[in-house]
Amino acid sequence: MKRRGTPQRTRLSRKAEQVVQGLLRLPRSYKRALMLASDAFFISVALWTSLSLKLGGVPQGLGAEPALYVTALVASIPIFVRLGLYRAVIRFLSARAIMAVTAGVTASVVVLAVVNLLAVENSVPFSALVIYWVLAMAYVGGSRMFMRNMLNVRAAGVEPVVIYGAGSAGAQAAVGLRSGGVFHPIAFIDDDVTLHRSSIAGIEVHGPKDLGRLVEQDDIRTILLALPSQTRRRRQQILKSLEPFPVRVMTVPDRTATAFQLDVPAADLKPGLYTCQVNVIDDAAGAFAFPRFQLYVRK
Repeated sequence: MKRRGTPQRTRLSRKAEQVVQGLLRLPRSYKRALMLASDAFFISVALWTSLSLKLGGVPQGLGAEPALYVTALVASIPIFVRLGLYRAVIRFLSARAIMAVTAGVTASVVVLAVVNLLAVENSVPFSALVIYWVLAMAYVGGSRMFMRNMLNVRAAGVEPVVIYGAGSAGAQAAVGLRSGGVFHPIAFIDDDVTLHRSSIAGIEVHGPKDLGRLVEQDDIRTILLALPSQTRRRRQQILKSLEPFPVRVMTVPDRTATAFQLDVPAADLKPGLYTCQVNVIDDAAGAFAFPRFQLYVRK
């Protein structure tokens, strides 16, 4: 029997999918302009909020001057642009993008501190700038994390799957599947009771006894085995335990892929060295793999 909350969750999921599809259809220039406007808004809000929290009310004096907020934007946005933050593909956000956010926000704090020192009257407390750094990092970085999760939600027609194995191989498989556009992982199954109810890559870990409920509740038709460190005997035991369920089972293959296509348009790649992940889904063999390699783009 399905839970009563399932229809409502389905409606919310469809609305999210519509929003995601609308964002994906926007031209890249529009997406960059949207991100820039979002950063300008969040940086201003972070500065105003930090001053309000420290002063215990609406900012006065220097904190109320529009020039202070313009200074924060002028100090941070160009650094974001220079470090390629607006060229980063949100769905594949890397540590380099986080470094760009950190550099830009820190630069704005330094510039604001200098302006504050030069202010003879009505200067703001320096501790407010520390609060601003924390809030700006949370707002600007958090907005990108939110958008990445939104863009990685299940799209219409993508099959929900369960991953058996919540180790490093399972976590890597979940990340690869989310960006592959074929399967959408909705749960981990693992024998380790210490992992149950925990979250890995944003996905909850369940025990084997929960598998029947998940299969029925979420209409699961595929289970992916990510157990490269398990013995052959243990794998056979797990496969036998899955026989009662109306699902197909796919496992990690021992071979690597030899052909691929880029998910990001080649025209959007700037000259440089990239680390690429290839998502290989072999329906015929019932296997999947996510090898990585270096790709050098020349002018």
